[in-house]
Amino acid sequence: GRVGKVIEAIERSGLAAAALAHRLEEIARATHELFEAMDFEFLYDETRQLFAIGYRVSDGSLDAGRYDLLASEARLTSFIAIARGDVPASHWFRLGRPMTPVELGTALVSWSGSMFEYLMPGLVMRSPDGSLLQQTSRLVVQRQKAYALAHAVPWGISESAYNVRDLDLTYQYSSFGVPGLGLERGLGEDLVIAPYATALAAMIDAPARAELHRAGARGRTGCVWLLRGAGLHALAPARGHPRGGDPRLHGPSPGHDGGRAGQCPSGRAHA
Repeated sequence: GRVGKVIEAIERSGLAAAALAHRLEEIARATHELFEAMDFEFLYDETRQLFAIGYRVSDGSLDAGRYDLLASEARLTSFIAIARGDVPASHWFRLGRPMTPVELGTALVSWSGSMFEYLMPGLVMRSPDGSLLQQTSRLVVQRQKAYALAHAVPWGISESAYNVRDLDLTYQYSSFGVPGLGLERGLGEDLVIAPYATALAAMIDAPARAELHRAGARGRTGCVWLLRGAGLHALAPARGHPRGGDPRLHGPSPGHDGGRAGQCPSGRAHA
């Protein structure tokens, strides 16, 4: 009867819960093993007390560039390396903290002014209430929203694939950000909207969820790109990223400010 079905459902739920608990324990174990196996020391520049951007296996040397900004996704590596004891705590205070005015406050400057640099570490790291990092996250989201509003586009700008392909029909990838937030030159030349950036902002700005719903209603939950700028078209290079080749690969629909616009479907939020 009905009671018997309820009992069966409860028993199935118990088995499913036990299976889920076992899977979570396995994930926790694997995560712990990965954490213990990490070694960041070979990437650390003892002289400058900063992490190198990369390591050249061919000659066993560090790349010339260094992660030297606090407003960077790399601060997650810094935090973990300090927690593990791989690098001294003083390294944290070697990360640069240049500031820029935003709205009625001041925010940290990043390299490309992207949502990823500012907000990605917040997925696993908490910023203390009232801290510079928390203030920066809030102001950066406000600035991104204001910038998008001024250009009449959805908001959420970050590193992303965009709707330009090479001769193998592979979508290209680059950093995109908001001018004034990043040190990189030419940030105002392109306008690329990445919905995952809006999703990251939902940690800081609850109305971001509504923006995602609107993007979904427009069928734009993949990677949306918009190109703008004086004289910018499918064959024009931008910021050192060649976009030449067959114009048929570049999405012919007209876009903002006479540029070209289109969508880049993506199965990943960030590469």
